[in-house]
Amino acid sequence: VIKESLEGDGRFAQGLNAYKGFITYKSVAEDLGMMDEYKDLKELVE
Repeated sequence: VIKESLEGDGRFAQGLNAYKGFITYKSVAEDLGMMDEYKDLKELVE
């Protein structure tokens, strides 16, 4: 269900900051100094 939601409208993906234990919003990871915990959402959904 989540995969379909992420691939569908796009607004859901834009508001998602974390998924599967990773930060998915690059600016958030940078601001928190946690780039080692960052993964692009597209990588996690594949």
